[in-house]
Amino acid sequence: MKNPHYRKPKSTAQSDISIQDNYLNFLDTIITQGYVFGLYNEGWALCATHTGQQSLAIWSHKNLASMLMRDDWANYKIQKVTLKLFLEKIIPYLNEVKYILSLNLSPEGRNIQVNPEKMLLDLKSTLYKLYISRPDLYEKLDLPLPRNIRLH
Repeated sequence: MKNPHYRKPKSTAQSDISIQDNYLNFLDTIITQGYVFGLYNEGWALCATHTGQQSLAIWSHKNLASMLMRDDWANYKIQKVTLKLFLEKIIPYLNEVKYILSLNLSPEGRNIQVNPEKMLLDLKSTLYKLYISRPDLYEKLDLPLPRNIRLH
């Protein structure tokens, strides 16, 4: 007989938060820390969406990325990428080759999929708000100026 009080634990605390809130938390986290994490081994760790579109997996925290270092990605190493490099080089390249971003991919396959152009615009908007409201913090974080962020 099964224990009626036994509950299967949730895999993450994020399950109670909406996708939009998770996305905004992701943006705030990477802006505050100034970098993202990816898995790299002679190329970045790519995955595919349910429709077969290629996607670059990135994480806001190193420990989240480390959970995926198994199976096909066992030989990959965690690589820290500055927000400036991410904004100026990686996002425009992903947009050019028509890849999307897979944010905080979990071992269960849960993630937030975002078009690179949308993410760039959202980051630019968030950075602009920070630049206007807290120029002291903006300068301290050594972030690229919003007006210098371009897709091409």
